[in-house]
Amino acid sequence: MSSSDCLPSDHLPLSARISSVLKRLRLAGPRIHCLTGALAQERTADLLMAIGAVPTMGGAPEEVRDFAASADALLIDLGAMEAMTAKTVGRAIDGADVADIPWVLAPVAIDRASARRELAARLLKRRPRILRTNVPELLTLVPPSDSIAGFAKARHTTVILSGVIDTVSDGARQYALSNGHEMMGRTPAMGRAVTAIVTAALAVEPNALVAAAAGVSIVNVAGEIAAERASGLGSFVSTLIDVLHDLDVDDLRQRLDITREDIDAAELIAEDVK
Repeated sequence: MSSSDCLPSDHLPLSARISSVLKRLRLAGPRIHCLTGALAQERTADLLMAIGAVPTMGGAPEEVRDFAASADALLIDLGAMEAMTAKTVGRAIDGADVADIPWVLAPVAIDRASARRELAARLLKRRPRILRTNVPELLTLVPPSDSIAGFAKARHTTVILSGVIDTVSDGARQYALSNGHEMMGRTPAMGRAVTAIVTAALAVEPNALVAAAAGVSIVNVAGEIAAERASGLGSFVSTLIDVLHDLDVDDLRQRLDITREDIDAAELIAEDVK
């Protein structure tokens, strides 16, 4: 990535700002409350703790508002809907809003369940700072003729569109994030854990576009290194946790593979299946 590829509000290149996010995560130890499914909870907690964050889980109706309000950022993962209600999710967001806590929405599997799809549409009106999704999920929320940037701008959010190459856009700027390894896609709940790292990044970085790029890139670079060291898929996760814990900021910056994209020439969502 070119060192001149700066965000308008900052003289530092995006690569330097991503490295700074990793430093601040370790120094701040942000508290992240996660509403996520049972399958993802252990993976999510492991990765959050590896980067220095302090995770809490759970959506008990009588507690969720307080947990959200006392966190530094909130993750709403609709994969948790098997264990909680839409009312519980609403209470969590109420707590975050009252305390001015940023929150991230992961509309997991909304393309396969109408109740989740309807809930996701309602939650978008409450303006999550970041939405992390994939093409099938996003196509349930927006016409195929729209672009990622157009959707982000209309919804006043930052979108992460996951794929072999991840895309992040806040409607004004868009980046392709090319780090990562295929083993990550073969590891259960890895994508949902990545969203939790994005949430942690948002706790220490007020610019949602930077936080989105940082959270994804930190884990993806660690995934590349872990794949080089692991003997197979079984050892990949434990190696990834170790790499995340020990990841050097200079190594992170040197490995980053990020390209700024032309918003006007960006592909339509329906064409962006990677």
